Order: sequence, then C-alpha cells, then structure tokens
Amino acid sequence: MVNGAGDEVLVVVAHPDDEVLWLAPLLPHATHVLAAYAVASLDPALTEGRELVRENFPFPNFEFLGLEQAEVYSQSDFLSRAPVDHGVSLMRSCPPERAEHYRSNYSALLAAVAPYLGPSTAIYTHNPWGEYGHEEHIQVNHAMVALARRHHCSVWVWDGLSGPELASRDVMLRADFYPEDALANAPSRQLAVDLDCYREIRALYQRHGAWTYHDDYLPPDPSRFLQIVRDGQVLVSSRRPPLARRASIAGQVAARKTQYYAGALGKRVRGRG
Repeated sequence: MVNGAGDEVLVVVAHPDDEVLWLAPLLPHATHVLAAYAVASLDPALTEGRELVRENFPFPNFEFLGLEQAEVYSQSDFLSRAPVDHGVSLMRSCPPERAEHYRSNYSALLAAVAPYLGPSTAIYTHNPWGEYGHEEHIQVNHAMVALARRHHCSVWVWDGLSGPELASRDVMLRADFYPEDALANAPSRQLAVDLDCYREIRALYQRHGAWTYHDDYLPPDPSRFLQIVRDGQVLVSSRRPPLARRASIAGQVAARKTQYYAGALGKRVRGRG
C-alpha cells in the first residue's frame, strides 16, 4: 500500500527523469508529479528534450514548475560540505551568480509547491543526501520537509545508496550527517517497481536526449522508502558530526586535494614533453 485511504500522493523531484530513477513505484499512484528545475539554461537541447518527454509521458499527472537549474552540481565539496536551510554549503570557488541562484531557487520552490499541499498529503521526494550527492536534490528535500512541517503532512524518501557505497564515491553527507543509527527506527515500506513501465519511460527520455543517468541503470525491486516527516513532525534530521570526526574529514579533504593537484601537475609536466 502506497498511502492511507483518502490521502493524496505528491511526487516532487528536482529534474525530469528523477521521478522515474528514484520514485518509479509512485508514478501510477500520484495525484501530481512535479519536476522543479526543468529549464537547463546551459543546454537548450536538454530543455527541449524534457518538454517532449512531458508531452508524451505515459501518466497525465506530470507537470513542470518552470524553474531554472542553478547549475551547482559538484559545486560543493562532497567530503566536507554541511547541510544548510536551502540545501548544502557550496565551495567558495562556486560562481557567485550560481550560488545566489541556488539560494533563490529554494524560496521559489516553496512558493510553487505550497498550493499542492494539504494535511492529508504524502510527499515522496529526494532523500536528504541527494541520492548520489546532487546539490539540487538535497535542496528539494529540504524544501519539502519545510513545507510538510507547515502543512502538517508527511514526507517519504527512497532509502537509496548505503553510507559505505556513497563513501566509496567520496560522498560523505549520509555517513556523517545521517548515520545509520539515525535512520534505523524510521518507518519504512517496500514498494514494487514495474520494470516494464520503468524501461518504457527511460527509453522515452533516451529517445529525446534527456536521460541524465547511466543508460543501463535499473532501480532496486522492490525499492525501500523511509518516512522522515509524519503529520508535520520531523522523524529524521541531520546530526553534526563530533569534533574528532570533523577533524578526520578535514584530513581526508586535505589528502584528497593534495593527491588531485599532484596528479594534475604530473599531467601538465608530461604534456610538455
């Protein structure tokens, strides 16, 4: 069962294709499926392809909110970043206009989604660590949690990649701010994935050049979802790592950056030969 009798299911994601990548089991049951940042200003062809997908989507409830991507993917340090109200902290090297766009998108998203909500709404959205760390996925999660608190509704998220899996990719936000013991008691449910439907939608995106993940990716079936807000009460929130852990992260960051710059310097030296 996706939700209780009489409850509305609202799916809210950052980008078109996120809805099927992470939340495929909900698509047949959702009252609305909302994609926030469908406009890719740096890639007009991607924007056009997404519109073609929306026009041919197999479910009639798919809507774009008309907001523009802030283009901040990888503009945060996956090892050392921390949650902030509007998403995650960005690096100082992030172009100021992109950082400001990221901040302003948060308020715009709150305003755009609020009319869809009532006290019986169950929101399904990105998890707090952004699946594989995407800054705009995390922002959407934070916005939905804030709205759920205001409107006394609930939030469910895909359980996603494990802490060790993410750590192997240098994505530390889940392991440090959402450790396994903080998630252990969260209500959960397993939902079946219609893989034929998933493949149909994936092919639609690929046909229009709008698929942004691995071409052969299949979601786990069944997929596990965690309830992180219930009737406006937050059940799962971030924890600040203890001082010793923060010191360890700082050491990892320094070591990784030293290794990166040494490798980059070596490439330049070899290139001159």
